Amino acid sequence: MIDRRLLENFDFILFFTTIVLCLIGIIFIKSATNALEIDYAKRQLLYFSLGLVGLIIAVTFNYSKIAKHTIAIYAVSVLLLIVVLLIGKGIGGARRWLSLGIVSFQPSELFKITSILMIAYYLNKVSKEANKFKILICVFLIVILPVLLIIIQPDLGTAISLIFVIFAVVFVSNGDIRSMLIVVGISLASCPFLWKFLKTYQKKRLLVFINPDVDPLGAGYAIIQSKIAIGAGGLFGYGWKRGYQTHLNFIPEHHTDFIFSTVAEEWGFIGACVLLLLYAILFWRMFSLVSLVRDKLGLLIIVGVISLFAVHIFINIGMAIGIMPITGLTLPFLSYGGSSLVANMFLVGLVLNIGMRRFRV
Repeated sequence: MIDRRLLENFDFILFFTTIVLCLIGIIFIKSATNALEIDYAKRQLLYFSLGLVGLIIAVTFNYSKIAKHTIAIYAVSVLLLIVVLLIGKGIGGARRWLSLGIVSFQPSELFKITSILMIAYYLNKVSKEANKFKILICVFLIVILPVLLIIIQPDLGTAISLIFVIFAVVFVSNGDIRSMLIVVGISLASCPFLWKFLKTYQKKRLLVFINPDVDPLGAGYAIIQSKIAIGAGGLFGYGWKRGYQTHLNFIPEHHTDFIFSTVAEEWGFIGACVLLLLYAILFWRMFSLVSLVRDKLGLLIIVGVISLFAVHIFINIGMAIGIMPITGLTLPFLSYGGSSLVANMFLVGLVLNIGMRRFRV
């Protein structure tokens, strides 16, 4: 249980900022899906409740004790990634979900938590070893199988975000720029060879990112309509439930991948800035803990969480405004999706946990 003295270090600003972001997400999911038969907002509210439970669980137990079970959690996560490929639920040509009766969940979302814990736990254990490049290779071997399993689903966006997170955590732990540059160079050099393994729709997404007008009614349609919606919102927007692009269904996946377009159309430039300000507060509170945490394990976990949220926010909003290719990455706390919301809230709980116990592990 939580020692009352630990509550003195509880970051209420981080906690309430997360709650506000989640509620804003539910509000705009309601707006975006108002004309649909399924009440996605009510479902998201249920997922929010589950996420709140997950956050409380993550806060309650000492994070160092949670980390001790990382290997077991890792094994279960990889097993679930294999199972989902065998018997998973297929939607839109992708096999990413495991059905649990009335609900489904994505094992790849669980692995986002696992990857951060596993890499932080491993790097903390080997922090005194001198051969930094050897450590980098070991990290690569730890993540290569699950990342490949995620790519096969296919879920290229999640795989890219995990690779970014791993690089960030390793860099903070290792600090060996030379080793990191070698790996980055190898990764970039392999891109032409990886091209032929991409699905046809993935290749089209990359091509229309360069020029959306190549296929304006196909692969480029979502980007074009998203930019129209954001531009149409102007300074103050049309108002809640009044966005034309959103409610006439011109924007595909406007309650998931393109929820930012809905926000910008209905709340305008001012509303989008308010949303970005809330994310800035989220990062400010997490970065403030980085300088206070005394143990390396807690530091690396926070860096992993910051990196994961940062890459999701940058790529998702970048998709909406046309500066990033469409990858299917959700906007943290706003996009519809139970697995994503619960996982993100659990990660915030871990950060709160580390902040509360930063003086006593």
